[in-house]
Amino acid sequence: MAGISAAQRLQEHGINNIIILEGSNRVGGRMKSTQIGGVTVSLGPGWIQGIDPADPDLHPLWELAQKYGGLRGFYPDYNSLTNYDTQSNQPNESLFRWNDYVNALKSSYDLVTRLEKSGECDGVTLRYGLNVNGWTTETPIDKWIEWYKSDYSQGTTPDNVALCLSLLDPTYTNFTSPGSEATDFYVTDPNGYEKIIQCMADEVK
Repeated sequence: MAGISAAQRLQEHGINNIIILEGSNRVGGRMKSTQIGGVTVSLGPGWIQGIDPADPDLHPLWELAQKYGGLRGFYPDYNSLTNYDTQSNQPNESLFRWNDYVNALKSSYDLVTRLEKSGECDGVTLRYGLNVNGWTTETPIDKWIEWYKSDYSQGTTPDNVALCLSLLDPTYTNFTSPGSEATDFYVTDPNGYEKIIQCMADEVK
């Protein structure tokens, strides 16, 4: 997408002597899908992150998708989870401790505000923010919550993630209207996510 976008901009400014190099025999880069049981499944990127459901047009990738006919998909409900403990029982809310993590994370936002104003963000980890706001991992369920809410999305543990960056992720703050909370749009389009790049490439002649 980056290479094709650059070629489009050059053409818009009258530069047409362009060669786009592709690392494979198809257009799309990491955007790739396959058919499994008659359903299109993304193998690379599968969502548009940082969408404001109340005003998705604020997101440039969403705007680009609409230009080429839109993408079929949905906004996931991350709270609609069924959880089990190590004995395959569904733990109750007090055992699950989901809200404890969420509350610690919300309280960390206040800490980030203070650190930003004082210029002390450097070196402060997400782990520190969680700990000072009452979150510790004591049980297997605690560890699962932390993995799902942090490790899974960040790609590493809270010990290795900067507190200010993790809570002020521009992916989820740059394209939202005041007071709105960004979420993800999961792409389930039968033509695949890569149809955007294919349409862009067709315009670069």
